[in-house]
Amino acid sequence: VRLVGTLQNISRQKEMQEKLSDAIQHKELLLRELQHRVKNNLQTMRSLLQLQIISVKDNDQVKELLLTNMQRVDVLVEVNNLLQHTEQYAHINFVPFASQLVGSLVNTAGFELKKSILAPPRKKLMVPVNIAVAMGIVTNELVTNSIKYAFDKNSHDPEIQVSIAIQEQHMLYSVGNNGKEFIADFEQTASMGLKLVKGLVRRQLDGQITLEQRPGKVTFKMKVPL
Repeated sequence: VRLVGTLQNISRQKEMQEKLSDAIQHKELLLRELQHRVKNNLQTMRSLLQLQIISVKDNDQVKELLLTNMQRVDVLVEVNNLLQHTEQYAHINFVPFASQLVGSLVNTAGFELKKSILAPPRKKLMVPVNIAVAMGIVTNELVTNSIKYAFDKNSHDPEIQVSIAIQEQHMLYSVGNNGKEFIADFEQTASMGLKLVKGLVRRQLDGQITLEQRPGKVTFKMKVPL
């Protein structure tokens, strides 16, 4: 009798494991399909913005605004691409994400511009997707501003400098450059991009951001809880 009961228990456990495995596979399939649809929608948005940029011929201000929004969409595309190649749908390894994003922005500079990424070697810095998306947009805004305003024809070896670290359940993140001071008052700035940066870091992520400026060194320092 005990043997029959044991065999029945084993059979039930095996059946439950098979159902659980099927459920997991089904969930993964749904997530992949969702990611594919999100990617298609983002690409559609990007294409529409690109068409609008082409159609706007005589208004540089509108064209610049559309280009900025297209770059923000590119951040979301990059996050989605990383999620498609990871087994952790809730977290992203932030170092390669930031490095690739900064690299793509540097390539749009129109002049020779270096990038420097300082991060712990051979260590994955996994952060929640919502934080990665927000910090990706922050990175896009800060690097874009640096490219536009921190350098001129007299700049020597211009460089974008990024530092990433995890300390006591916080991400310590800085984005800077070796150019000139270009922000008179960070807290009272009229720049929509910098207002967006402050809103994302302070309100959405409940983090901290400060600006340090001196000749040849401009750095935005952030501390975000994970």
